Amino acid sequence: METKSSNSLQESSTPAGTERTSGDGIQLLKAVKEGNIELLQQLLEGGAEVNFQDEWGWSALHNAVQGCREDMVNLLLHYGADPCLKKKNGATPFIIAGIVGNVELLKLFLSKGADVNECDDNGFLTL
Repeated sequence: METKSSNSLQESSTPAGTERTSGDGIQLLKAVKEGNIELLQQLLEGGAEVNFQDEWGWSALHNAVQGCREDMVNLLLHYGADPCLKKKNGATPFIIAGIVGNVELLKLFLSKGADVNECDDNGFLTL
């Protein structure tokens, strides 16, 4: 009679590819920083946590905005990235778009409900 180890029982109870880990979120951040939209899309299609934040509160969306990667911003928003997600200092993707001077992204975030008067914890205003 064959017995299963506790590891094999655990493995068999969780369908492959359905677990979300912080590693997936870290890989999202890495894909954006490296400008690898193919990897970004693959991770998102695989269910990576789109709103994962690093220890300072940076998400893939914050990084895509900082890098002026409108293609990545749109992809992340399509997969449910929160356009109002705040970093540890209170900065949203809208504020970062203002810092980098990307008017198209500012318009995009305004269309998603960003507050033109929002500021971060240091009082920085976007416009």
